Amino acid sequence: MTPVTPSSSVRLRFHWGHGVVLAFVAWVSLMLSFLASAIFGGTDSLQDDRPYERGLAYEQRLTLLRHTQGASDKLSVRVSADHAALTVSGPSGAVGQLRLMRPGNASRDLRLAVDLSADTVAILSIPEGTSGHWRMELSYTRAGQEYLTEGELFIPAKL
Repeated sequence: MTPVTPSSSVRLRFHWGHGVVLAFVAWVSLMLSFLASAIFGGTDSLQDDRPYERGLAYEQRLTLLRHTQGASDKLSVRVSADHAALTVSGPSGAVGQLRLMRPGNASRDLRLAVDLSADTVAILSIPEGTSGHWRMELSYTRAGQEYLTEGELFIPAKL
């Protein structure tokens, strides 16, 4: 009789027991990778070095917004008829800044000076290619009092 070697007579076949072991190994590997990323990963992007100062600045901003809502003489911003300028109107004596922010592209943000010190209407020319949706922030000072207005502005394409 000839001896039988294990490599020639036994064929390993994949069965459900092997699948359970592979699934367990994959699950443990996934949990270890989560643990490693939590331990060695970067800091939380929501964490702030100076949360108190940031909270105070936010409270001041909310106070300015509430003060502006209660004011009787506010500034308003409209797109001119030819879509080449913005018209800011309101009581005379207001000086400030209009900030236009593009939601999808911060590099295209605009800052425009507003001066109603001598008139009740200011016409601000806008650069070519500024059509689209913008977030608007109008901060101004009038009679020593600060105001802040926020909103959205849609500038249609020039015809």
